[in-house]
Amino acid sequence: MKPYLIFLILAFVNFTFAAEVKLAQIKTGDAKSSESLVYKGGKIFKQSISNHTAFLIKHDNEYILFDTGLGKNVKEQVSKDMPWWGKVLFTFENVNPAVEQLKAQNITVKDIYLSHLHWDHASGLTDFPDSKFHVPEIEMTEVFDPHVPPKAAAFLKSQFEFSKEQWSKFEFSQKEFMGFKKSFDIFGDQSVVLVSLPGHTLGSVGMVVTTAKKKYFLVGDLVWRKKALEALAPKFIVASMIVDGNRDEVTKTMEKVLAFHKTYPEVEIIPAHDEEVQTPLGYFPTWVTE
Repeated sequence: MKPYLIFLILAFVNFTFAAEVKLAQIKTGDAKSSESLVYKGGKIFKQSISNHTAFLIKHDNEYILFDTGLGKNVKEQVSKDMPWWGKVLFTFENVNPAVEQLKAQNITVKDIYLSHLHWDHASGLTDFPDSKFHVPEIEMTEVFDPHVPPKAAAFLKSQFEFSKEQWSKFEFSQKEFMGFKKSFDIFGDQSVVLVSLPGHTLGSVGMVVTTAKKKYFLVGDLVWRKKALEALAPKFIVASMIVDGNRDEVTKTMEKVLAFHKTYPEVEIIPAHDEEVQTPLGYFPTWVTE
C-alpha cells in the first residue's frame, strides 16, 4: 500500500474515533477578601472573590471530577475540625454542592481525581459514597499516616470518614508530557492527563484537559490567581505559611509552570479559586466552549 494511503487511513481512524471531551466548572461556593491577602503585590483596597470550584470532565459517555469543592456537610466539617483561627481566616458563603448540581442534570460520577486533599477541595467526597477517589499515594500521608501530623486548618479528618476501599492510589509513569517528566494519562489518549505539581502539599497534581477546541491546565492551589503566576508572586505570607507545605518547592513549581505557559501560551491556565479566570468561561451546567 502506498504511504500516502496509509497516512489517510490513519488520519481517518483518528478523526473518527477521537473521544468527545468537554470541560465544565462547577462553582460550589465563594469567599471575599482583600486582594492583598491572596498574593504578594495584591491591592489592599480591591475586593477579591475566591471561588471554590470542582471541575467536571466528560470523556465520551463517562464523567469524572477533578476536586469536589464544598460539599453538603462543609459547615459541620469546619465546625468540628477547623481551629478557631482557621474559621476566622477561611470563611465561605453561597454553598452549592457539586453533587446537587450534578443530580439536577442526571449526571453520575464514578471517579474523582483530586488536586490535593485540603478541606476546600475534598469537602464533597462524603457526598459520593459510590465513587472512587484517586490521588498519588504520597498525598494520603498527612491524612492516614498516624506518624505524620496533618497541617492544622488544611486537612479536616471528618471529610475522610468513609471506607478506605474507596481510595485508588495511582503512580505517575516516566512518560514525558508537554515538558513534564512524569504523567498519568487517565484515558490513555492524552486527552486528560495528570502531572505532578509539588509544594502546596506532598502530592499536589494538575490536570491538562484537551477538548476539540482548546487545552486547559487546571493547576489546583499552586497559585490562587493566574496573575500571581505570571508575576511569580507567592501567596500572602501568612496564608502561605498555613497552607503551603513547602514554600520553596512551591516557588520552583511556579517557575516550571510559568515556563510551560510561555512555551504553550495557547493553553488556558485555570487556578482552582480564580474567579477572574473562571467567570468568563462560564459555570455548570454550561460547558466551557472557548
